[in-house]
Amino acid sequence: LNGRGLGGGVAWVGVTCAVPEWAYALSSGIGYGFPYPLVDHDHGNWEPMVVMHEIGHNFGAPHTHDHTPPADGCGSGDCTLAWEGTIMSYCHGCAGGMSNVSLRFHPYSLASINAHLAGTQCNDAGVKAVDDAASTIEGMAVTILPLTNDAFVNCSVVSIATFDAASANGGSIVLTNGASPTFTYTPAAQFSGVDSFTYKIIDSTNAVSLATVYVTVRPILDQTFLLSPALGMPARWYALTGDTTVLPDFAALTPYGSDVLANINIVSTNGNFSTSGRPDYVAAVFEGYILIPTTGVWNLSTESDDGSKLYVDGQLIVNNDGLHGMVDRTGQVAVEAGYHLYRVEFFENGGGAGEIARWEGPGVARAVIPASAFRKPGTVMQIDLDGDGTVAGHRRGRGSFDASRALGSCKCLGTR
Repeated sequence: LNGRGLGGGVAWVGVTCAVPEWAYALSSGIGYGFPYPLVDHDHGNWEPMVVMHEIGHNFGAPHTHDHTPPADGCGSGDCTLAWEGTIMSYCHGCAGGMSNVSLRFHPYSLASINAHLAGTQCNDAGVKAVDDAASTIEGMAVTILPLTNDAFVNCSVVSIATFDAASANGGSIVLTNGASPTFTYTPAAQFSGVDSFTYKIIDSTNAVSLATVYVTVRPILDQTFLLSPALGMPARWYALTGDTTVLPDFAALTPYGSDVLANINIVSTNGNFSTSGRPDYVAAVFEGYILIPTTGVWNLSTESDDGSKLYVDGQLIVNNDGLHGMVDRTGQVAVEAGYHLYRVEFFENGGGAGEIARWEGPGVARAVIPASAFRKPGTVMQIDLDGDGTVAGHRRGRGSFDASRALGSCKCLGTR
């Protein structure tokens, strides 16, 4: 895996489990992030696509345009079926780029991979359990399929022999047996961080192996209580001097202008960037509050030309920095329903310039964040919810708190 932009990847074909000394591949342009959970037809899917593409070669799959008959003609200059692009295709080279590609293997590719595996003898090195990883948010259970990767590396059938009923940090684990045994992990109350538990598998010869499941429990960012905030997303414009390859230090710059936008939906243009009055050598900071409608995990995206970064409540969620065309990158954050500080930093060196902010979350399909979700900075309320004379943190009612009702029954210690 290489972070440099080398133009793609390279791999030996049909070598996995057959020619060990050549069983590897190189994928480049890695380390910027991609939508997760995975989603088809997304401009930000370069990393999973290139890695699976090159590993597909290792497992015996050619390009889709090299089959007879071809699955598509993208690699031969015929983009008629570009929207039907799959992992082993070159359809990302057609108009539309990565948005053409579904993150799946075409049936022709699957047939090639299965034929390669069918002709490769299983080298039984004994039973082996493989560690697992999962993630969830505070207070939310998550299901884990532990044998999915274990079965793949074992030549004989394996099953779960024993497991920890309690995790290292007080979480609970329940096993549900069936065709695909599953663990249900529930974190301890108020716990966030990395938790773990172990399990043991056994094969038909009674050989056993131990593995660990690591669960990342993400904290839910508390909402901020605002007093009657106004609609809008404030923007500040900054002039850059000379060629720039990364975001500037905005603390060292003074804005030459500002505006209040409805939302952040600035399509790429060779003209002036939004209302900045500048087509090139311009930077911007969009900073206000976003109203999250439902507590949970949200996918937040910044698509920009050139670079950008997205912060929520001061935490970096998406790093889309650097010189590039319109590239869409996504990050995840667990947030409580309500207002959260939202900041996007942007810069444009030369050529096209654009910045689009999107979201996707519980009950909300991926879309440009609407104007109704953005608020200008306003008065932040410091509320004593339990009447103890402090505002040490409300530890969230998980969306059940009604500020309009609470203001009539709690002490409002002041604003800031």
